[in-house]
Amino acid sequence: MSLAVRNLLSILSQSFRKAKHLICVMKRQQDPDTEFPHGTKLPRSDQVMSVGINFQRASKTDKNVSAAGQVCAAKLPIDILSCSLSTRPPLDVFRVTKKFNPKTVCNHRVYQYLLPSFSFASGDNITLENCWRYRLSAESLTRVNELLRRYKGTHNFFNFTSRRTPDDKSCMRYIMSIECSPPFLLDGDREFAIITVQGQSFMLHQIRKMIGLVIAIVKGRTDIPKAPGLGLLLDQVSYARYNERFCADGSHQSIDWERYRVGYV
Repeated sequence: MSLAVRNLLSILSQSFRKAKHLICVMKRQQDPDTEFPHGTKLPRSDQVMSVGINFQRASKTDKNVSAAGQVCAAKLPIDILSCSLSTRPPLDVFRVTKKFNPKTVCNHRVYQYLLPSFSFASGDNITLENCWRYRLSAESLTRVNELLRRYKGTHNFFNFTSRRTPDDKSCMRYIMSIECSPPFLLDGDREFAIITVQGQSFMLHQIRKMIGLVIAIVKGRTDIPKAPGLGLLLDQVSYARYNERFCADGSHQSIDWERYRVGYV
């Protein structure tokens, strides 16, 4: 959970155990992690336990992944909550229904992935000295979006996560939309693009692996693992058309491996 939300919970922790109301906290990107606006600092949250408040959140993110629109819920006493917030800049906190669960009630989730456009360039042409001079062409952008659209719909994303078996039904995920935006400039002449994906839910590493595969294909450097040579053999070579054309009348002997299989293999 964000530190801002955890700090809020620490303020109210002494009254949480008897709470009867469920409130929702919406974490915005502009809410600082270490302090609220106007320099109003809150106590550290690692000094309290949130056990008993039924704390829930809409989504979990991988390590180093940001959450600009996180939604959390907890059982808090409304009177104590109002009193605590009256002397501090307010968060987006409001009351919701009794059985509200931000994870299960959520219809879909939208993620955005910001990446430099040279991510799609051929590795042979990109160096640290010239990478920011690369510009994503309209043809390359079209190619990227053609590949991304193949993810749309319901599919088994077993190969895009970890610690799941191929027959795990939970690997079936529904992607509503996914698209790469036209490139734009940031910090002067540095070109970036944003891939936006909308889906019901996502698994560990799923989005990053989906985008990574598209990047590899566009760059033309898809790494396919090679199985060991031991165990592979040429079983037979077929000459069915030759036999039909030249051997049907008996003028030539047919080339048929099956006649030798039993005696020699």
